[in-house]
Amino acid sequence: MCASGRGEASLPSGLRSYRAFLIGLSAACLLTPRLAWAFLDNTGGSAGQFLQIGAGARSLGMGDAFCAVAEGPDALYWNPAGLSGMKRPAFAYTRSEIAGSMRHDYGVYAHPVSALKGTLGISLTYLVQDSLPIITNTNLVVGRFNPHSESLALAYATKFQSGEFRSAREYFGEYWNVPGVDRPMGRSFEPWAGAVMLGLAVKVVRENFYIRNATAFVFDGGVIFRPDYLKGLTLGFAFRNAGEKMKFINTGQLNPVELDAGAAYDWPLKRSRLLTAVGVGLPYFGAPEGRFGMEYSMPVTKNLGAALRFGYKSRTFDDLDPVTGVTAGVGFTMYRAKLDVAIQPMAEFGVHYKVSLGYRF
Repeated sequence: MCASGRGEASLPSGLRSYRAFLIGLSAACLLTPRLAWAFLDNTGGSAGQFLQIGAGARSLGMGDAFCAVAEGPDALYWNPAGLSGMKRPAFAYTRSEIAGSMRHDYGVYAHPVSALKGTLGISLTYLVQDSLPIITNTNLVVGRFNPHSESLALAYATKFQSGEFRSAREYFGEYWNVPGVDRPMGRSFEPWAGAVMLGLAVKVVRENFYIRNATAFVFDGGVIFRPDYLKGLTLGFAFRNAGEKMKFINTGQLNPVELDAGAAYDWPLKRSRLLTAVGVGLPYFGAPEGRFGMEYSMPVTKNLGAALRFGYKSRTFDDLDPVTGVTAGVGFTMYRAKLDVAIQPMAEFGVHYKVSLGYRF
C-alpha cells in the first residue's frame, strides 16, 4: 500500500463500497426477491409453521426487517447475536391474533452475565387454534379438539472487537522512514475493523394434532457486524430452525428452515432517531421474501418516548394482495417499560395484529 498523491482516497473508497452494498441489498430485497429461486426449488411444505410468525410488535411494524436491527430480548428470535448488545436484563411478552382463529403468545427474558462475557436468553412460544370437530367416517361429530404448538429456546450471545483502525505510521512502523521507499498512505484501516456479535440458540419444538404429537430439536444462530469506519451501519446474517425433522407417524418433515440477511442504518439526528432497515429472507420452502422497515422515535417528555413505524414485506404479495405486505406500528416507552402495537392487513383473513409489553430491569 503506497502513496500515489491521494493517500486519503482509500477511506472514501471503503465507504463507497459499503454504500454500494447497501444499495445492492436494498434492490435485491425490494425489487427482485425471486432471484434466489434456485435455492428454493422446493414446492413442498414444512412442519412447525408457527415458528415463522415472528416475535415482537416492533419488528412487525418495521416489516420484519429486523435481522440487522436485533435490539432487546426479541433479538433471540430474529438474530441471537443481538442479545450481546444488551446492558441490562429485560423481559418482553407479545400477543398475536391471526385470522380470527389462532392466538400466538411469545415470552422472552434475557440477562447479561459478565462472568460468561455475554448474554443468556430464554423464550417460550405457544400457539393454539380454535377447536375443530372430530368427525367419524359416518359423518358423525363425536367431539372437538384444539391443535396447539409450542417451543422452548435457550440462547447465548457474545461480542468482540475485530481488526484495528490506525494511522499509517502506526501500521507500517519502522518501514515508514526507509530511504527510497514509497511512503504509505496517510491513514490505514483493516476492512474487518469493528464490533462483531455472535449468537446461538437451541429450541425444543413440539406440535400436537389430536392424538398425534411430534417433537424436534432445532438451532438458530447469527452474526452482526458494525464497522468502525462507517458509524450507524449494521450488517446482519441469521439462520433459523435448522435441525431434526418433525415425525408424526413414520415420515419426518423439516421445520421452516430459513436464511435471513439484512442491513440497517441509524441516521445521526440530534434529539430524535431515524432507523432504516432492509432484509431478505430465503426459506427452504416457498418464495424469497423482501423486507423493508423504518422507525422514527423521539422523546415526548423527560420520561416518555414515542415511535412511529412503517414497513413492507413481499411474502403475501402473490398469494393475497399487494396491500397485505404493508405493516405499521407505534411504540411508547415510559421509564423502563415499553408498549408496542403493530398491524398488517390480511385481505379476507382480516387484520393481523400484535401487542407487546416489555420491561428493562
